[in-house]
Amino acid sequence: RQGIDQRYAEEANGHLSLVVETVPNLDVVDQSDEKAVKKFKKTLFRINTYRTALSNAVEEQKKFEPAAQILRERRSEIENSLSTVGPQVASTEQANQISAISAAYFQPMGALDRYTVTGDDQSNIAVSNGITNAELDLEKFAQSAEAGLADAARNVIAELQNLGEGYRALNKIMIDRGSLLTNGLDRLGPAAQKDMQALLQGVLERQGQFTTSAQATAERIDMITLAVAALCIIIGLIAAFILSRQI
Repeated sequence: RQGIDQRYAEEANGHLSLVVETVPNLDVVDQSDEKAVKKFKKTLFRINTYRTALSNAVEEQKKFEPAAQILRERRSEIENSLSTVGPQVASTEQANQISAISAAYFQPMGALDRYTVTGDDQSNIAVSNGITNAELDLEKFAQSAEAGLADAARNVIAELQNLGEGYRALNKIMIDRGSLLTNGLDRLGPAAQKDMQALLQGVLERQGQFTTSAQATAERIDMITLAVAALCIIIGLIAAFILSRQI
């Protein structure tokens, strides 16, 4: 699966920020226990690493829609241009050639729609080959066509080249985004989930100590309650995200 759900990202990031900023102030571990303190710091570091990976993936995701919109506009330009070439054709042979070129162009566009969703290599190859072949076929057509028709065909070739540039830009965004997800969130998620479960246990124990203590301040108890709520939510969100990435 490609991409990341924006709602998940925003909600997860908010709760992760709350955890990272709040939990260190809760005195969750015995400061005299060096081993426990070291483990606690490592846990928070890994959780913060997950938050950073999530932020990076979100930033890369933001680039996707503008690039996809450019691609849609360039596709529309080509489709309009191809539709104007046809009426200029005088012979049946040329009409058949344009029809074949149009069919050869439109077929990989279906692969492009699939690729933007799935990111599969087969669709990627089909799109790249489709754009290149359409350019070559139109150039061959232009070489034997009369001047006006040749110019129209070469205008489409220029638009196809623009489409190719747009596609390569989108493809890079998808590759970079996929790498951030595969090497970042997918890899860090299960460990972060376990870390937060362990952290939740410590915070819950501390909550029990404070709620039975007459010296506990309302502010401290509220802070712990917020941290517990944030940890519970983020553990569930990561679990849901891991599952959705596996489907």
